[in-house]
Amino acid sequence: MSVSASPSRLSPNDVGSKVISPVPSSSALEPSADLKPLADSKLSVDLKPSADLKSSGDLDPSLSGALTARDGSESHLEEEIRSLKEELSQIKVQSPSPVLEVLDTSKLPPSYKDNNSKEVKAIQYCKNLIQQYNHLCNTRRPLFIKPLNECQVKKLVCTTIVPTQLPYHELLDWPEIAEFVAGYLNYDFLKPPYELPATLYSPQTVIERLHGHCFEYSNVLCSMLIGAGYDAYVVSGYATREVCLADLSYNKCPFVEEDQVVYTAEQTKNVCRYTARPARWFKSEYELRMATKVQGQRKKEEDEKREAEEKARQLLEAPPPDDLEGRRVHSWVMVLAGRRDISQTFFIEPTTGVAHPTGWDQYLGIESLWNEKNYYINMQEEKELNYDIGDSRQWEYLFPGQDLHIKISPEELKEKKTTLALMGDTCADELFFDVPMSWCLPLYISRDDYDRKYPNGKRSRRYKYCLVEDFCRYLLPDGLVRKMYIYSDLAHQELRYTHCFYQDRSDRLESRLTHTATGKIVEKFGYGRDDAIREHHYLASSPGPERYHVLTFEPGKRTDEVYRREEDATTVKHFFRNRADRKILKETKFGPCGKVLENPKLLLPHPRPIETITEEFERNPEVPANDDIAKVTFNLCTDEIEIQYHVEDERIVASSRHFSKPPSWWDETQVLAWSPDLHSCFEANVLVGPKGELELYQMLIHLMKMESKTREITRLTERESRHIFKTRQKEEDKLELVKTYVQADRDAALRSVRLKLKAQAKANRILARSDILRDYLEPFMHRVGLDEISNKKQAIRIKDDCLRDLKEALISQANMIKEQFTKEMKIIETTQVWYHDHFTSLTQSDLMDFRAFLTQHLFTAHILEQRLISLKESAPLKYQDLYDTMCKDKRLEYFLI
Repeated sequence: MSVSASPSRLSPNDVGSKVISPVPSSSALEPSADLKPLADSKLSVDLKPSADLKSSGDLDPSLSGALTARDGSESHLEEEIRSLKEELSQIKVQSPSPVLEVLDTSKLPPSYKDNNSKEVKAIQYCKNLIQQYNHLCNTRRPLFIKPLNECQVKKLVCTTIVPTQLPYHELLDWPEIAEFVAGYLNYDFLKPPYELPATLYSPQTVIERLHGHCFEYSNVLCSMLIGAGYDAYVVSGYATREVCLADLSYNKCPFVEEDQVVYTAEQTKNVCRYTARPARWFKSEYELRMATKVQGQRKKEEDEKREAEEKARQLLEAPPPDDLEGRRVHSWVMVLAGRRDISQTFFIEPTTGVAHPTGWDQYLGIESLWNEKNYYINMQEEKELNYDIGDSRQWEYLFPGQDLHIKISPEELKEKKTTLALMGDTCADELFFDVPMSWCLPLYISRDDYDRKYPNGKRSRRYKYCLVEDFCRYLLPDGLVRKMYIYSDLAHQELRYTHCFYQDRSDRLESRLTHTATGKIVEKFGYGRDDAIREHHYLASSPGPERYHVLTFEPGKRTDEVYRREEDATTVKHFFRNRADRKILKETKFGPCGKVLENPKLLLPHPRPIETITEEFERNPEVPANDDIAKVTFNLCTDEIEIQYHVEDERIVASSRHFSKPPSWWDETQVLAWSPDLHSCFEANVLVGPKGELELYQMLIHLMKMESKTREITRLTERESRHIFKTRQKEEDKLELVKTYVQADRDAALRSVRLKLKAQAKANRILARSDILRDYLEPFMHRVGLDEISNKKQAIRIKDDCLRDLKEALISQANMIKEQFTKEMKIIETTQVWYHDHFTSLTQSDLMDFRAFLTQHLFTAHILEQRLISLKESAPLKYQDLYDTMCKDKRLEYFLI
């Protein structure tokens, strides 16, 4: 549906064009005079009886005796009623008056409370424009051009926009900006919905109050978009009831991926010249035409039925009619093409953050639009609007300033100046007058408020067949940021599945989809897991091993090149990619537990016995097709091996071989005997000669080794699978969120640890650059708990401990060197004994190796001997040096004299 205004040149009775008829006067829409507020009336209580209780004419005769008996107590009852009436008459009941929010304007700058000279002149421009607009377009609604701000001062709407770019890297593109504004504020409806709001607060005040109406929403969004480099404008117009009330229950959820049916084109078959002729056609052409006709009629009826059901469904899902359709005032944001790689003009609904094309049928009309540079009035009569705002015939501008969009010739500008002068415009002497600077404070959102993202940290949105709950990061302990409930009916009673999205989880889980009917769960993980899992399918009723599981791995991260694993109670399939042996599939089938079919050395404590193992391989062009294995099947129940080769280019069947294992094949002490009964084959190419028995025997031995290896790998994959599921259970039980630098800085414990490590690292760097040695007495003083030496007893104890520690260190070093020397000498003696016993049978190469080995150990023993001698010579000197140093130490000198 098109978007247009209602210019005065159009007749209200013109039905062909999209015209919004003017709203009736306010008296026609005012509530009835009978509905007076409760505050204007007083509540009075009258407890007088409506008739005399003594008169019994209207009473039942059986009650007259009872009334007569109670005449004595009637006077006492009347006194109680009179006293109760006096007490109730003192109670004043009034209707509660609405609590109006009072803003503290004392801290606001002077620009909020007064207009400067340029703003006063701009207001004069607005007054002249309104006079001309009311004179020429008397059937159109008033313009929203100079509302009151929070200080009850009239301000131009263009000066209320303050372009600001917030210091958060997420708010650089329009989708993130629109989503943030839609979730950060609470939406206030316009009351009444067919009138323009009287006030327009500054964007910073709206952000601090955390709520605002649609015009304030648009102001905040437009300010942020212009600050990010977009050519954005605030639009004043009309919209449907659902848009004005932010009712999304009739819209499809944009986060739900619709079920897509993939259609594949039929593959053309290669027609060979030497194919057999098709069989003759023995069916009646008349019956065929009649069957086709009946089938076409049946298809037509089904299409009509489906179309009727679709119309009924759309009628059921359509919103109810609106009495104020076309009169509800609304505001949104328009982004013009040209900047930031925007190739097409589009609208943004600020209350939802969703973009819509310019022809969206929910926007019913546009009166005006503005940005921080100018104000434009829609003067178009066409059904489809032209959004070239530089065309002054389509969009009437307010200020003839230096706006790049305005394309006006000097003749038109001179004519406009003359017209304004004739109408008494005092501002007509100025050829150019730009918009005053914004009087608003720049936008500011603290890090805590930005991380909160929503007013209460969470929000809920109701769509058609869907309910979406959003949470800010780190609000929930499991890292949940969005949860969607998808239903099968409009009443949201039959739940189809739930879809949860996560962030900052240590297990890298990104989303979890749970089907209600089947209990199937689909988990998707991010990059970086140790097991390289990207996707996991399983059933909620049986999450353990040896059940239904589908694992998808990150390509190229596993050494076995497995990218998909499918498992159930009896079958396990592994899919490979880019393997050196060209293997693409491995399928293992298991039998019932308790039946031993394998070598006992390869069994797990409670294994599933393997029945068959099937492996498939890609075609190797370097090997003939008759020798290139396409599929090999190891049957462990019957001890048989089936081989199927690839099909040759000009053949329709493939060659195959069948092997049977010899008796006692599992006994390693037995020698396997070959028999022709162990092999049978089918050769598709009769020109290929049969293979010899030796070659077949070697092939059987190779296949048996291949079976043993793949069986061991199967058991290893079983253990790996159990380990994966056990690890996932531990991750769910002990879940931790990976905190960002900002979140870690807010945590007192983490911040103290980080500061402590930082201080320790700084001290280590200072100590590494320092030439001052550490205090040699500090460890011994710390051992006895002393900060300083105060008496002779303490000095003697520290001296003895220090000398004893040096002595023990020297002795320990000597013993270590001596032990290594003894080992080397033992190796040398053993080598010499071996040489004397075998020197007659040694070759020249063995002699060279012996000499090199003996030389190396003799050199090591000599070095150890020299070190031991040097240590014995230097030990007394080190001991005496330490004693002299302690005697000269000022802390010990006084007490050791």
